[in-house]
Amino acid sequence: MPDLNTVADKTLVPGTDYFLMRKWLQNGNVKNFLSGSLVEQSDYFDELAHFAHYPEIFPCSLTSGVLLEKAQLENHDFKANPMVYTSHDISVDRFLIKQLKNNDKVYILVKQLPESKNNTLNNTSIMLRTYECYGVLDNQEILFRIKLNLVPLEEIIKNLSLKASKN
Repeated sequence: MPDLNTVADKTLVPGTDYFLMRKWLQNGNVKNFLSGSLVEQSDYFDELAHFAHYPEIFPCSLTSGVLLEKAQLENHDFKANPMVYTSHDISVDRFLIKQLKNNDKVYILVKQLPESKNNTLNNTSIMLRTYECYGVLDNQEILFRIKLNLVPLEEIIKNLSLKASKN
């Protein structure tokens, strides 16, 4: 990989198939994430004791926004063709997550793998859209790795309709 600081945001990394988007970690965003997850914020943050512990999944959750941005640049119409997550394989470096602090930058890299009739949803004809995603810190260390699958909601509904009509 080239120095990611030299690559324009929301573009492909030269010489690769990876889409790059920068994200900055903000304690306020993490607190909102915790509240939305019905988690006690004080388990992760204490301003009086000067500690902030980021939940392992929080930086990974930023990948959704990057996928949306990539799809919008590719002119994907989410109203006409919404997508559904079908699986996530996530690996987080717990040593690095403990070192995160407010305003740290994370480079999120996303690459779609080629679709294949050998990679389908639960042995249906619905081909999975598989993505490899990485969260990379300023020092080029990998904070997280994700392999996830998406499928068009329309394909799931069609498949369920076919099953229902056969029964």
